[in-house]
Amino acid sequence: MSILAGSLFRIGIGAIPFLLPLMLQQSYGKSALSSGLITFSSTAGAMAMKFVAPRVLARVGFRKTLTWNAALAGISIAVIALFDEATPVLIMLAILFIGGFFRSLQFTAINAIGFADLDEKQMSQATGFSAMVQQLSLAIGVSIAALTLQFLPVLRGEVSAGDSDYSIAFIIVGVLVTASVFARLETNADDSVSGHAATVGGANHPPSDPRN
Repeated sequence: MSILAGSLFRIGIGAIPFLLPLMLQQSYGKSALSSGLITFSSTAGAMAMKFVAPRVLARVGFRKTLTWNAALAGISIAVIALFDEATPVLIMLAILFIGGFFRSLQFTAINAIGFADLDEKQMSQATGFSAMVQQLSLAIGVSIAALTLQFLPVLRGEVSAGDSDYSIAFIIVGVLVTASVFARLETNADDSVSGHAATVGGANHPPSDPRN
């Protein structure tokens, strides 16, 4: 499940570092510096998530986190399709920050559950296979985004992508991310790893909490 649904999620995520700076510079006329600073807000959101991820997983568990957070991450990406030249930078920063938070939480949960049931002998092979699949998924995401921007203008008989093409591309990416459904996981999937098993009916202590 970590490989299959996680790969679909990463395909969608892989397109964002390609699409977002290109849209900001080509369509909105932002400088490379301005584009980089706006894009950095996603990284800031991802960094902020690291402080709350253990508590979220301990309170909610893997299954609910992965299922509902995939939808939230997809929506946060699709919302970028509504950006235009008149969109205030602060709104862009806020949306990208929130999106980076949700995406990073999903990455953390996917990586954790992928290795949760492996013993030491399996860990080495699983690490190499997982790294290969991750890189392949991200590359496929960039390819899908590039093909979308190449194909849509051709349909209109134009040479370069316009604002609407970027909007469609972000919607496609958002749908891909949302479709990475983890609902088939068991309700108590790896609750011993997340700490959720210890919090059900008791105190909410994250897995790293010494009181567990």
